[in-house]
Amino acid sequence: MNKIPLYFVLLFNFLPTCVNAASNKEVNDYQRATEIGDKAIKLKNYEKAFKHLEIASKLGNKTAQYSLAILYMNGLGVEKDYNQAYLWLNVASEAKVSKWRKLRDKLKTAFSEEQKSALAPHVESYLNKYGEKIQDVSCYKRAPMGSNRKIMTCTKRLDKELISI
Repeated sequence: MNKIPLYFVLLFNFLPTCVNAASNKEVNDYQRATEIGDKAIKLKNYEKAFKHLEIASKLGNKTAQYSLAILYMNGLGVEKDYNQAYLWLNVASEAKVSKWRKLRDKLKTAFSEEQKSALAPHVESYLNKYGEKIQDVSCYKRAPMGSNRKIMTCTKRLDKELISI
């Protein structure tokens, strides 16, 4: 009879650690992929940048999504693909950065009505997979220490449901 309560005590003490470790891993992957991707762009290693920014983009990072769109638009580290650029710009634009939205809108005007119609369900799909709500990402503009220039900063939160177990 004493074994059952001990079993439950061990199970419920161990379970949150396992679950949070997975959540922490995703948050760490998000941050690491973004950092590596950003450094690779500065070093003009676009193949490496693409690889890591794609990971960060799929985990919901808005700045990575914008940078990935730019790589697609310019064919840097990946074959030039305006459709993919447009899809990622739509997801990045959830952050309400006017520069990003203007670029998305400019690209949209270059598409025919047929292309826009064909892309619409894909835009919705990308938002449902990589958008800020589903990925639990929060973005805001802030100035780094010692600067007045605000930059977009995004953070990925730990899954609230998993934390509350």
